[in-house]
Amino acid sequence: MVGEERGGEPPADGAPYWLVDPICGTRNFASGVPLYSINLALVEGGQVTAAVVGDPSTDEIQVAERGRGAWAVKDGARRRLRTSEESRTIVVEDGKSSGARRERAAQFTAAVIRADRWHFRSLGSTLALSYVSAGRVSAYVLFWASAVHTAAGTLLATEAGGTLSDIDGRPWTVDSDSVIVSATADLHQELLDLARAASKLPR
Repeated sequence: MVGEERGGEPPADGAPYWLVDPICGTRNFASGVPLYSINLALVEGGQVTAAVVGDPSTDEIQVAERGRGAWAVKDGARRRLRTSEESRTIVVEDGKSSGARRERAAQFTAAVIRADRWHFRSLGSTLALSYVSAGRVSAYVLFWASAVHTAAGTLLATEAGGTLSDIDGRPWTVDSDSVIVSATADLHQELLDLARAASKLPR
């Protein structure tokens, strides 16, 4: 097990392991804001193969298995998760980035606001990944975070139909330190273009 609170390292022999983030959105939790999640992901062969996210804001548990879809479970009932661009809402987080990465996050955020094509939000939690998978928000951009925080939500979002990469457009892996996940491939490309432009703007 690799956890945010107790640390740990992935096994050197390539054996399966769990990524555990007991509270993603600690500041929200401590402040009484119910925007946080409990993230659990199984990594096998370097890939996230199963994920569970507990969402206290909806009393749902969201589950996904690679190649088999994503579901929300509540009160014994379940529903299939599907991404949607309908909300036109984008969540952007700097993720405690620093230096040039933080400046890039600032430039990107300004570009999203100036574009005036989406509703802009910041939740302070990777709960936003499960919101993408449920169609509540259209995209999530996170400029710095480890897989402990993001692995479970990225599987939910992709199994619900989302498009995933890091902020430079590379395929997301458990070694990635950033995330862009979008409801559609076209929206994903728009956000990648803004992220690339933000990296080239004068500082």
